[in-house]
Amino acid sequence: MQITAQTDGQIVISTFEMTPGTCADVLDALSDAYDKVIRFQPGFLGGGYSRQ
Repeated sequence: MQITAQTDGQIVISTFEMTPGTCADVLDALSDAYDKVIRFQPGFLGGGYSRQ
């Protein structure tokens, strides 16, 4: 999937500020949400996250 000016649909980008101590917990919760809920929503095409 490529984002262009002609992309038909909605694109959502979320950022989270966290401490190094909570980073793994937040990413684990997001991963769990993608696996169990988000990916099953009508029209959902894809998602991702980065552990930077």
